[in-house]
Amino acid sequence: MKPGVFISSKEEDGSALVTVLIITVIASLMIGAVLSGLHLQSLFIQKDIKVTQARYLAEKGAYEFLHKQSSSWVVRDTAVVMDEGLRDSVWVEITPFGGFLQLSSTAYTGNQKALIAMTFGEQSSSVFEYAVVLGDTTSSINLIGSTSINGDIVSGKQGVKESSFKGFPFSGNYDGESIALGRELEFPDIRYEFITEQMERVQSDFKANKYSGIGVDEYLFLPEPKKNESVTLFSNSDLVWPGQLASIPDASKLIVRGNLTINEPLNFGSKTKIFVRDTLIVNSKVEGSDLIFFVGGPVTIGGNATFSGQIVSENSITLKDDAYLVYPSMLFTSLEFLSGNETEAIRLTGNAMLDGTIIYPIQTNTFNQERLRVKVEEGATVRGAVYSQGQTELDGTVLGSVLTRQFYFYESPTSYINWIKDATIDISQRPENYIVPFGFSDSIKYVLLDWELKE
Repeated sequence: MKPGVFISSKEEDGSALVTVLIITVIASLMIGAVLSGLHLQSLFIQKDIKVTQARYLAEKGAYEFLHKQSSSWVVRDTAVVMDEGLRDSVWVEITPFGGFLQLSSTAYTGNQKALIAMTFGEQSSSVFEYAVVLGDTTSSINLIGSTSINGDIVSGKQGVKESSFKGFPFSGNYDGESIALGRELEFPDIRYEFITEQMERVQSDFKANKYSGIGVDEYLFLPEPKKNESVTLFSNSDLVWPGQLASIPDASKLIVRGNLTINEPLNFGSKTKIFVRDTLIVNSKVEGSDLIFFVGGPVTIGGNATFSGQIVSENSITLKDDAYLVYPSMLFTSLEFLSGNETEAIRLTGNAMLDGTIIYPIQTNTFNQERLRVKVEEGATVRGAVYSQGQTELDGTVLGSVLTRQFYFYESPTSYINWIKDATIDISQRPENYIVPFGFSDSIKYVLLDWELKE
């Protein structure tokens, strides 16, 4: 026998056994890893299911709450818990936000949570389907000059007339029907206390010295990470915005116990609230989305300011230059008296454009031809609607509806009531699904403006 290595059968059996054991261990580890992976995957799937359930529950709670409120008015902040079972619940909070409503719905399903933030407006009623609705039924509407109206006009029984003016024949056009006010269609009132009560609370808090926060100058020296967090900035006197501060975080507050002047570019971010006790003047590129301004004194927005927001004032509002308020913005004033010879409660001039709604809800002395009014000058544009319980002086363009107690036109030395000269009103150019601020309907029809999943 040749020399070599001799291996006994016992050693062969032992080696095979070790191999089998190694393979078994490896297989067990692989199977365990697979089972563990499947278990983790199952846990993740279950978690995703619970998160989705929480999200759906938050939406359900929000819409159920609004359904219960559809026949009543929510003016003040409201919060309610809606139980959905032993382990499920929804916490709904609703807050007036100018002409709209902000709602947050927090749902808990087991150990999962979902928070949804929503903004709602009101579905526009049929009265906004007309180009013009005139509340004064004592005279006809006289179209003169190059006035162009596309859409139906609702007025008194005397209807609409195309008239010559001082020897110049009517050169415009009217494409629509003349409809008389009657039982089926009345000039709409607005429940504007929904908005004014918010303003009253802001002014009351100013008087009671309830506001506080970090000073603007102090904020400038905060470290950068801190400047990414929402903040309440406070000024106890007049404030001219510092040019070196070009932005503030989303969902912040700016509170000024005096006048606020902005001459430098500024980005307010999203959903920032600006409370100004006295006068607001903007002459620069101010940006932001879903902003709200509560201002006690006169408001002037000019320069090339471009933002979506709502301006609520107790005094006059002027939108001028190239300022553009993006849809769905709102101008609202509850002004009853103006000092001096001014008569405009809300005025658009230059190339200013408002994409949304103008609301002047105060019906002043009906025996005085010189009522307070909304004035849209030549070159200015409203895309949406003008609502005025006073007068409307229109030389510019309204791509939508004009709902007014009276029209006013002046050419020296005479004032003309319910005459429209060189203006454009075109209902067909308003955006589809136009949404109005709350207050125009007794039975509320909520329309979703914005939806955001927070958690």
